[in-house]
Amino acid sequence: MPTFFIFSCFFVCLHTMKRLYNLCFLIVCILFFGCEKSIVPESNNSSGISLVGISDNAKQNALTIAEAQQQPTGTPICVKGFIVASTTKSMSNATYSSPFAGSTALVLASRQSNGTNTQFDKEELFPICLTDASKGIKEAYNLESNPQYYNQYVFISGTRDTYLSLSGLKKVKAIEVDPHHVVTQDEQPDAVKEGESIDNSEEEGTDEDDVTYGDEDDEEEGEGTDEGTGNDDTVMTVAGAIDAPENTKLTVKGYIVGAAMGDYNGSVYYCFNKSELSNNGESFKGYKTALILADNKYDPERSFESQFNLEDSINVMFVKLGTIKDKLNLVDHNDYHNKLIQIKGNKGFYINKNIAAINEVNSYKFITP
Repeated sequence: MPTFFIFSCFFVCLHTMKRLYNLCFLIVCILFFGCEKSIVPESNNSSGISLVGISDNAKQNALTIAEAQQQPTGTPICVKGFIVASTTKSMSNATYSSPFAGSTALVLASRQSNGTNTQFDKEELFPICLTDASKGIKEAYNLESNPQYYNQYVFISGTRDTYLSLSGLKKVKAIEVDPHHVVTQDEQPDAVKEGESIDNSEEEGTDEDDVTYGDEDDEEEGEGTDEGTGNDDTVMTVAGAIDAPENTKLTVKGYIVGAAMGDYNGSVYYCFNKSELSNNGESFKGYKTALILADNKYDPERSFESQFNLEDSINVMFVKLGTIKDKLNLVDHNDYHNKLIQIKGNKGFYINKNIAAINEVNSYKFITP
């Protein structure tokens, strides 16, 4: 009897210890895995959630493209606009339609893109550097890998800086897509013009715009007829170029009689006074974006209204300087006033259809009258 009792107690204890062992093992597992940090995605690209959120207050006070461009270098800002292109190395490499090339930079604008390279003036664009952005942003938002963000309305926080020769954003801290933004009429893309094609060809470039232009010191007698059809071998007067069809490639000769600039409201401002332009103050920096050509020199002894009709562009033609702004503007190069120049580019318009312009300048040279 005592022997049986002893064996019974032994088996009971052994069974109890096994249960205790299992219980202890279960507790250890719960403690170990329960303390493990949950792994969740930092972002959800399909829903537009940013890697790091942007506060409602920051979004309410976000700057437009035009406002952001006016901020001093080094200022932390939150800017809002549409992602219209991607690029790498320079703005001349920007692609405005899929497949996108370049994962190092985004391009913002205040309106959506129509997929062509000719819709925007350079001054409308705001490049966003991704190479020095916070961890994960470049991979999550570059258009090359994430084409779903093309033409999406976004908020981006970072530091205002000069990038790719333009006012832009560096040291990006956060990007947030607003999937609920309602596109207004002013934010609609331009209609694609007949014969206008999408060109996504990428050129080699550097951090500065790398377009090659004619030697501005190469003065020679211009050749060709005064009027023409607009082919590259024909040199046209300003009057002849004004009547040329839109998108015609043309070569125009004329006198640089003034400077101009436009704003986002469609207003155009111009200045013919050489002494005012040479002032080079803050109020005149906008006049670096366009020139005014005419077939006759500007006479400072007479009012410009008595010499030129700007409202209907009857005897003057504007030149969008774009990438050659630093080389040819009248604010920095006051001695170009009333000089005769020959310019190659495409016939277009400046701000509105009433103002004829030379766009996409690819070469120029000063010539002897």
